[in-house]
Amino acid sequence: MKQALKVVSLSLSMAGFALAQQAAPGPAAQVNEGKANITAGGTTITLSEVHAKKLERIRDFGVTIFYPTFVPDRFSLARVTLTKPEEGWKYHLRFCDKRHVCFTVEALSDGDLDADVGEPRELKGKSALFGPFSIEVYKPWSAVNYESRTLYTCLLEEPKANTNKRHVRPRQQVPGMYHFWGNGITDKEAVAIVESLAPIE
Repeated sequence: MKQALKVVSLSLSMAGFALAQQAAPGPAAQVNEGKANITAGGTTITLSEVHAKKLERIRDFGVTIFYPTFVPDRFSLARVTLTKPEEGWKYHLRFCDKRHVCFTVEALSDGDLDADVGEPRELKGKSALFGPFSIEVYKPWSAVNYESRTLYTCLLEEPKANTNKRHVRPRQQVPGMYHFWGNGITDKEAVAIVESLAPIE
């Protein structure tokens, strides 16, 4: 089971990333776009008003969103989505830079796990909420013409004790597994992003 938790479906992630690279809007601010603040882990974060309101609505609905309080300056939140498959609520946060290079933080379920491809190297880190974690780093795939950058991917499982402390309503709880993945970042940034994940207050 421990090994299964470390294994992420690169086929799904790579396909999803290809679509993200083609279809996702960049983070360029609109001329008349208002700003608003959210708070995660005691940190105040300024976002576009549209994204802040989406996040607040999702939170008010009873879904816990883990948001990175550290995001490299060249990235900004580009898309927020919430879906409800059979296994529970799932959210998807995509951060992109001006080149449309993106990384993602999302909720997962067991059905999203599968066999991986290739031999990654590992980065180690420790989160106050998730405990020790490993980030798998995959070299660019020359066989896949849409993926020419290093891919970072990390699977996280929230301890039940954390869920109990937050008094989450079971029927509205997102799955206790989360996924960070993407590229255009450095090893140090990848670890810092995962370590900074905190629930939106």
